Amino acid sequence: VSTQSTGSSGINAEYGPPAAVQPFLPPPQIQVTQSKELLSLLRKYPIMWNGSIALKNDTANVQLHFLSGSAVIAEGAISALPNLGPGPMRIAQRMRLEPNQIEGVQKRMQHEGQWCMMLALPHGT
Repeated sequence: VSTQSTGSSGINAEYGPPAAVQPFLPPPQIQVTQSKELLSLLRKYPIMWNGSIALKNDTANVQLHFLSGSAVIAEGAISALPNLGPGPMRIAQRMRLEPNQIEGVQKRMQHEGQWCMMLALPHGT
């Protein structure tokens, strides 16, 4: 068994300096496929809003995507956001997933045009 001295510089005398870490890049055809898939998802679930949301003492930067329901309701809710003033959108009330609450949501969702579903995904720092 032989050992190699790295000396004071940290460079292995036999193998030389460590190679620079290169980011993994998939082959171009995979990158194109991924780009097309991303564009398809963004068409299907468009970004309605970018900003910060706050719950208690925590904040997060998010993109709000429209998933389903009434686009009119979603656009109305989003258009009201600039009137909230500076700072993040605050979550003032949360709903518990109790049976009676879920029943109420199910009843509202049976009426077309009375609901919308959006998803907040992390975005940025």
